[in-house]
Amino acid sequence: MTFSITLTPTFLNELIGIPQNVSKRVSRSIKILERDPISAEGDAKKLKGHKDVYRIRIGDYRLFYAIGTGWVKLLSVRKRDERTYEIEIPDVVAPETSPLPQNLPSYDSSLPSPPSPLSQKGRGGEREETKDEGLPFALTEEILRQWQIPSSYWAAIAKVTTAEALLELDVPDRFLNVILDNLYPRPIEEIERQPEFVLKQPEDLDRYFAGDLSAFLLKLSDEQEKLIQFGNNGTVLIKGGPGTGKSTLALYRIKKLVDQGCTSILFTTYTNALVSYSEQLLEQLLGCPVDQKGVEVTTIDSIARRYFLTT
Repeated sequence: MTFSITLTPTFLNELIGIPQNVSKRVSRSIKILERDPISAEGDAKKLKGHKDVYRIRIGDYRLFYAIGTGWVKLLSVRKRDERTYEIEIPDVVAPETSPLPQNLPSYDSSLPSPPSPLSQKGRGGEREETKDEGLPFALTEEILRQWQIPSSYWAAIAKVTTAEALLELDVPDRFLNVILDNLYPRPIEEIERQPEFVLKQPEDLDRYFAGDLSAFLLKLSDEQEKLIQFGNNGTVLIKGGPGTGKSTLALYRIKKLVDQGCTSILFTTYTNALVSYSEQLLEQLLGCPVDQKGVEVTTIDSIARRYFLTT
């Protein structure tokens, strides 16, 4: 039996904070978990006080994961210390940075992200006293580069000395979450409640670490799964607030249309960054470049411009 792999936002945030040689070993370890998560070839240990949560060793690091029926959810990858296995947040040390390309990919702040670890929403009001404490370690350019924080934010971040000042920065949540997750690791039981993303193949984590892949598909809930099959014979309008999975659901419906034999499908969004983001997700879902399946991803503006130039 092969287990499906999902992962949490915190796992991804912590992944880019570890050395490159360790991240390569993470990918190899996940291949073992796909076929043997219970024992992981004799390396797995069950966490005390947690239901179906295990950890395996990767050098000085530990990979934590939960096991369900047919799936493995990657929760966290962090450096081992004397408190790694406790519920409390572990002590943190400055990460061992790895050489990365100088030209980091650009991102759009409108892309979805989880709540900040120290925010009222992200922590449920927990650990408010940490906001006035000094940072566990200095946020150097080398560290921020490894964490894939765009260089346009480096100067402002370098001036920060407390968690409270971090939260006041004009930095998109998705980048702030990376910083906070690596400065103030979350308790495992909190990470267990996070949404899940789908990992199609372990090698995609290497691409994510290198900055060549910026997103993963959100795992659908049971209610969302039902909506994929809803309204087969006509147009469907799906309503919901920001971050509720409307765009993700549309991508899954595209996969359904492709499976039904449709060879000309148009998916529109409103920024070029979201075009690139959606194409990456569709390639994961379809298993090939979108144009090979007759799918076009573009903006309404591009369609209008194309129509204007041809009339």
